[in-house]
Amino acid sequence: MAVKGVTRQHTHLEEAGENATRQKIVACTISILATEGPEKLSAFSVAKRASVRRSHVVYYYPQKKDLLAAAVSEVIGKGQEMVLVAVAGKKTAVECLDAYIDSLFQWLVKFPEHASVMGMLHYYGAVGAEFKELNAKVREVGEARIADMLHFGKSGTPNQRERELAKLIRELLIGNLTNVISSTDSSQLLADCQKLKKAVFGLVDTYQESKKP
Repeated sequence: MAVKGVTRQHTHLEEAGENATRQKIVACTISILATEGPEKLSAFSVAKRASVRRSHVVYYYPQKKDLLAAAVSEVIGKGQEMVLVAVAGKKTAVECLDAYIDSLFQWLVKFPEHASVMGMLHYYGAVGAEFKELNAKVREVGEARIADMLHFGKSGTPNQRERELAKLIRELLIGNLTNVISSTDSSQLLADCQKLKKAVFGLVDTYQESKKP
């Protein structure tokens, strides 16, 4: 007669092993994208770096686009976690936006490879078909998050003006963060963060003034 408790334990261990393999594959995918670029990404290169069989990579992620999607999803998920922690307890739109920008720079320090993947996605999203859909989804999520911050404390959903401003802010953030990723050492991050905040809030003030009746 089977012992149910032992069966459940074995099933749990098997699932844990599968999750660990998937996580290793995604982590190595991110590392390859950040250090070697998408051209070097393949089931073989990931398997070699992750020290797993190529068949394991293909089993979880049959195509290259599946690896890309998994990597971007992991990067975005970590970024969202940091944003949620940063804006928790904030009481105004300004506080939320200020904390949001801080969280982006904290993300650069904590996950430098993640930041490189996002910079890559932004660049290749403009020139490569396989990245365009992913980039569009990331852009939509980012703009919606900023619009929600601008709308903080108000009833209903963000209005057209807030959505327009959110788009401009995101473009400013992406442009500046891309430059930071490619050219700035960690000792300059604090100064760059303050400069970016000044630029963002200057944009907010200018846009609000221009839209007054």
